[in-house]
Amino acid sequence: MISTSRPSLSGWTEIFDEKHQRFYYFNPSTNETSWTHPKEQETPAEQQQQNHSSSTSTNTTITTNELALSTLSSRLSETDKKKKMAKKKNQRRFASIADQYYLVFKRVKKLEDEKPLGYDSLTIKDKFILFQLSHLTSVKSGTVRLAEMEKEIKESEMLFSCLRGDTQKFTELVSKYPKKLSETLPTSKLNILHLGVASGNIHIVKYIISLLQNMKSISIDQNTFNGLTSLHIACLFGLFQIASLLIEFGGADTNVTCNCIPVAPPYLQKPLTYWNNIKDCSVNSFTPFLYAVFGGSLETVIMFANLAKVGVSIEQNRTGFITDALSLACILQHVKIVELFLREDYIFNYDPNCIDEYGMTPIMFVAMSSGNAIVVSKLVKKSASIVGVNRLNGYSCLHFAINNGNYGFIKRLCQEKEGSEELALVLRTHNAKQPLNPLQYLNSPEAQNQFTPELRKKTENILKAHGASEKKGFSDIVKEGYLTKQGHVVKNWKKRWFILRVGELQYFKSIQKLKEPTGAINLENGSLAKTYTKNCFVLYDSKNDKKFFIQAATDEEMKEWWDAIAFCISHAGGQ
Repeated sequence: MISTSRPSLSGWTEIFDEKHQRFYYFNPSTNETSWTHPKEQETPAEQQQQNHSSSTSTNTTITTNELALSTLSSRLSETDKKKKMAKKKNQRRFASIADQYYLVFKRVKKLEDEKPLGYDSLTIKDKFILFQLSHLTSVKSGTVRLAEMEKEIKESEMLFSCLRGDTQKFTELVSKYPKKLSETLPTSKLNILHLGVASGNIHIVKYIISLLQNMKSISIDQNTFNGLTSLHIACLFGLFQIASLLIEFGGADTNVTCNCIPVAPPYLQKPLTYWNNIKDCSVNSFTPFLYAVFGGSLETVIMFANLAKVGVSIEQNRTGFITDALSLACILQHVKIVELFLREDYIFNYDPNCIDEYGMTPIMFVAMSSGNAIVVSKLVKKSASIVGVNRLNGYSCLHFAINNGNYGFIKRLCQEKEGSEELALVLRTHNAKQPLNPLQYLNSPEAQNQFTPELRKKTENILKAHGASEKKGFSDIVKEGYLTKQGHVVKNWKKRWFILRVGELQYFKSIQKLKEPTGAINLENGSLAKTYTKNCFVLYDSKNDKKFFIQAATDEEMKEWWDAIAFCISHAGGQ
């Protein structure tokens, strides 16, 4: 594939071939091609004829060699430049949406300071905004929807001035054509407020909000296709001052939801594929707070923390979320936000062991996606459990990491959990849905293409150094997690880590102390009954004639445990 060309001597053109990663020469007049320039192919005899003496010939040969070396040097420097450019491009590709927005905003602001920007073409910032918004407000394919939106924006001078954040032009147009204030882009239904917010100009947003107070046709929470609001846009782009203005001055609803996933970075593709296979992602809801987490702006997340004092919701998870806020930040590698969410002395104080209905935890999502070692360390230091398995395929976090070739995750996890019972359990056992332990899975055909031979050997050595074995060990855990249990002698309630197997329910002081159980409930001939206390049930051990009062955190969690225990009782011979 030809990427660049540049003129050379004697009518030949030097062209770079991306496939072979080198230059070749093309003569347009004769249609000839050559890997080397014809001048460099001349024989010493030809050089002697041209220079009329052997001494000159020698000098010419030296000169030709020097020329070849200088050409090679220039090509190497060009290769270095291309590598640097590719690295920068890659960094932009993996940067958060808020960071990308800031970069294009700064770049266009610099151009604007030098000379006024015309309306005959779109700036890089305009294109970035339209690319993001077209993805969120259209069902058409990427190229079609973007071209359609670019065409529509150019046809409306008022909406274009909002997108550009041109307060002066917008105010002039408002005084000239006040009836055009209710204009929207035909396909997406984006209005003046949506585009004004996207421009990042707080002055134009203030002016638009003041206009809306006297208008009935547009509200502060007016949504577009897929339910997108102006507050969602501000949160996604990291425009925390504008977001704060919309909430405090405009009265924007912080609980309003939209059901569209923003443009996903590469490492979100695996979780997206996983979610799409198990549920309908089109009905998932995103609050402005989740969009702030997705955008990756720490300042916007802190703004929500401050607003939580006046009743704004910042709960970690709720019904309808695609995943909990901590898992989302972990997947997207927003390290600072992850750190903030896990702080015990801050308002968030999120649970690193938050489990969804399929048994997935934040650390399992990291293993499935980027495998970011720093995020792993943050979670492990806050007592994130590594013994959980996915209820659909029986994968542990190590299985997910192997399946995605995340060597860094495996290495860091083994270092952080070295010598722990948790790591020993994960390394040595398998379960009913996953018949292979991590080391066996690493060497299985399913994981064959995830590592290079060298990296596979390194991964194998790390696993073996921390106790992994090819020998099979079976883990028959049906369900595990924290529940609150009432004491037998002193009737106080204590939080305990429960592990459920067919025939037995064990409980431990905490997830870190799994060596010896504090107690065990025999499920053979056991039975369940509901109580009047919220989310509480009683488990009767008929063999030892004991009653155990157990409480879950939520009604949904209680139902899950009830169903799982009932299953284990029936398979243990109980009724």
